[in-house]
Amino acid sequence: MPMRSGTFVIAVVFFLVFSGLSCSGPSEEQQLYREVQNLLDAWKGETTILHQADLLLQGFQLKYPKSALPHVALGRLSCLEGYIGLEEYDPEALRRAHAFFAEARRRDPSLYDICRYEALAYIYSKDYATARARALKCRELDKKSPWTDLLLAEIALRENNYERAIELAESIDTKSAGGKLKADTYTILARSYQALGKNGLAGRAYREAVKLEPESPWILLYFSGFLTENGAIDEAVKYGELSLGKLDSEQGHIILNKAYLLKAKDLYWNKQKPDKAIIYFQLAVQHDPYDANAYYGLGLCYLRDGSYINPAEAEAAFKKALLINPYHQQAKNELNRIRRAREERR
Repeated sequence: MPMRSGTFVIAVVFFLVFSGLSCSGPSEEQQLYREVQNLLDAWKGETTILHQADLLLQGFQLKYPKSALPHVALGRLSCLEGYIGLEEYDPEALRRAHAFFAEARRRDPSLYDICRYEALAYIYSKDYATARARALKCRELDKKSPWTDLLLAEIALRENNYERAIELAESIDTKSAGGKLKADTYTILARSYQALGKNGLAGRAYREAVKLEPESPWILLYFSGFLTENGAIDEAVKYGELSLGKLDSEQGHIILNKAYLLKAKDLYWNKQKPDKAIIYFQLAVQHDPYDANAYYGLGLCYLRDGSYINPAEAEAAFKKALLINPYHQQAKNELNRIRRAREERR
């Protein structure tokens, strides 16, 4: 006797419930994985977040010892633990990450996220050929995922293939994309346009990225560098300080040193305001204590400004400039001038 349709539906539901499958959303295993990944998505350089993720993953592995998902997340966690600065990562941390990805693939070779995060790890190690191969494997596993085009765009950007990076980034449907994907897309566009000298397009793309991810120290840092290059010094300082406030980085200090130095030079030589310039030369030195030009400018302010006449401080600044760069002829000339004036007074 044939089974009635209502009886069939009841039987299917009974099977799903008692077989541990779900017909109403992600499983607990998937939810745990998403919780860890959301935590790692929120990382802005804080060790506390990495520690929280590590604790979650310990519990995850205990509960699902055969799952591939914790190993994917552990690989990504290892990459973040190895972060040194901007595009620099600890090679040992990346090797650990690849071991986790290999284990995840052994358990479930069909997972898209293995290829995605493994491709990122190869980007971090500057192995762009292997990164591209992993990204293309991503496309085989999921032809529609926009993250694949983002990976390929990032690789093109790192290889200085800016036109290709723009082409790939523009192919991503940012209207339906989430905030992080959209912000990363605009950042790749901005950096590519900047490299090509298309500063109007670069500026607009950077502002969109900052609007979407105002807490990202990296987007703020790239934008600050772009503004510095284009002479928008006050705005460059604003975004540079915001970036450093979220993540203290060597690159952030370098960019702020450059911005403050440009501001100081403008005040001293163009606007003839050494009393204001000295403040910015001092800030430039704070962000890079090995900048001979900043010490040279500081010495000039101490020597020539009516309200800051201090030959001893000027001499010390010029000496510091020469200690850093013994070939700094201007500092040498000023130091000799101070010494000659001192001899003449005797």
